Formats: sequence, structure tokens, C-alpha cells
Amino acid sequence: MKVALFMNDFNNGGAERLVRDLAIGFDSKPNVEPIVIVGSRAGELREEFESKSIPIYSLDTDISAGSIPKAIWKLTRLLSKLKVDILHSHIAFSHLVSRIVCGYLGITHVATYHNVKHHKPAFKRCAEYATEPLSSHIICVSNGVKNSFQRDNNMSVIYNGIKVSKFTQELQSSNVTPDLVGFEEHNRTVLNVARCVEQKRQQDLIKAVEIANSDDFHLVIVGDGPKRQSLEKEVQSRGLSDKITVTGYVDSIIPYYKNSDIFVSASSNEGLPTTHLEAMAAELPIISTDIPGVREVVNQGQNGYLCSVNSPHDLAERIELLETDEIEQLGSTGREFVSERFSMETIVDEHVKLYSSL
Repeated sequence: MKVALFMNDFNNGGAERLVRDLAIGFDSKPNVEPIVIVGSRAGELREEFESKSIPIYSLDTDISAGSIPKAIWKLTRLLSKLKVDILHSHIAFSHLVSRIVCGYLGITHVATYHNVKHHKPAFKRCAEYATEPLSSHIICVSNGVKNSFQRDNNMSVIYNGIKVSKFTQELQSSNVTPDLVGFEEHNRTVLNVARCVEQKRQQDLIKAVEIANSDDFHLVIVGDGPKRQSLEKEVQSRGLSDKITVTGYVDSIIPYYKNSDIFVSASSNEGLPTTHLEAMAAELPIISTDIPGVREVVNQGQNGYLCSVNSPHDLAERIELLETDEIEQLGSTGREFVSERFSMETIVDEHVKLYSSL
């Protein structure tokens, strides 16, 4: 069974990391031959993808509303040569392009929805609605995502996952401490890992640090994106440079997880955030926003706490209230939870089972 995984580019987002892990997992299966197709080769994960033995094909096209006709033409030519059995797309515009091409060529199409319906731009919602019948099946990364579409026909939930054992080995073998103020011994380090985009609302985390006005913890925001510079300027303008660090893109996130004490997120919407799973695997308690997707990975008072969206005061209060003993207990419970429910090996098997049924 030849499976092509299709995405827009190599940006370092949850969808792209899922494609990477699925491709690697499929490559170990004797009955699955994976390939990866991208619109363009831009993005932070390019080298990591290209270091694997899995074939990669690029349309050399930035997949956006204006380039859809060109992308359709190029993907049609490529798939006519590759003779794939299943095309599995991720991200909205790749869904639209894939469905049209698969409908024309008679290829089985699977789409994964990574976000809830009402948080997508109107054009993307309309495009998905109009072309959904061309998909043989739609996977949602959480029940929160599935429920937002209010349909059951040819739609199911397969959670995001991580390679817990591999992640643990990398944590244990890492002996690097990031050279940042936040990792000094007298500070409690609060970690946020996310692209610097509007939906992640890192500005609420900055405000939370200002509200707390405490020297007991340091916030480290790891990630890059269009809002990074504005976040750095906000940190400086509020006089918080000694309490907040914005790192930008880093080659490895492992040392940051290993040397942190708490994981925090202020996102306004998530499908099912992989970073929360990674944080739990690193035995970090989660302080996050009370939104669909996150509710399925954070159990209040067991492996973390949920706060209201757009509420820096809630975030500040919850961070300050966590005691050392509770941090350890929440982290230990989170580690057990992610190992039982979100193993990447199980996620890969569920995908293969679905493909075989189509």
C-alpha cells in the first residue's frame, strides 16, 4: 500500500510534526510504502525530513488561495507518475487541492483536521465544506475537533501522539542546559513552546508575568513565527527582559523540556496540542486554557490546571499557587497518562488499520 502524506511546507507546527512521525512509523511497516509531498520546501523542519530515507517530492509552489490552480496541475502530474493508493492531506489548502486531484484521478483521499471548525477563516471553511464529499474519510485529532463539525459520516477521531519511549531516552541522555537567564538554579522555569502566531496568545503570558511581579519564576517562550518580533518588543517595553526570554527557533527542544518546571499555554484554540503531550512526557505539570482539544489531555487537578481564555490574571495566579510537591505529583500523573493514551506506535497502527478498511 503506497501512501502519500501531503502538507503545505516544512513549518515547525503540530501538523507537520505529526506527518513526520507518521511517515517514520509507516516506514517500519512491511505493508506500507510512505512518501511525503509538500507544496514548497520552506520551513524549519526541512533538514529533519530530508535526513530520513523516506522519498520527498515538492510541487515548488506556495499553496495559498492564489496558487490553487497551479498546485492542482502540478499535483495531478506528480500523482499520475507515482501511482499512490492513498493520498492523506493535512492543512486546509492541501485538502482542497488533494480532493480535486484525487477525484479526477480516482485515488482514495483521507484528510486530517487539526483544528476546530469555527476557528478557521471563512474561505477555508467554505472550501472544506464544498469539497468534503470527495474525501473517503476524515480524521479529527480530537473529539473537540470532530464535535465542531457536527457530523459522523466518514469521520472519526485519531489522536495526535508522540514517541514516549524515544522522547524519554532523549531527555535522559541530554546533558545540555540552555544558556538563558531562566535556567539559573534560583529560578523556577515556566516553559511555553509554540509558534509565535495570534492563536497562541503569548502576549497573555507576558501580561501574566507582569501581573505576578515575582522573582520566583522565569518565562521562556520557545518558537518562531510572524509575531516573534512584536513579542520581543512587548517584553522590552514592559521592562520584563530579566523575567522573560523569547528564544526564536531552536534546533532541539529537549533541553528546554528537561530543564523546566512548568509548561504553560494561553492558546485560544487547539486541535490537540502535541506540545502538551511532550510536556507531560517530560513530567511537567500543564497550565493551559480551557478549550476543546486541551480538555482531552489536561485533567483538572490531576496532571495540570485549566484557565479561562484571554485571562492573564488566571494564568498568573495558577503559576504562583503551584507548590513544589504538587508540581512533582502532577508531572508524574501526566507522564503515566500520556504513555497510556497517546503513544505514537498506537496512533500509527490506527492509521494503517483505517487505510486498509478504505
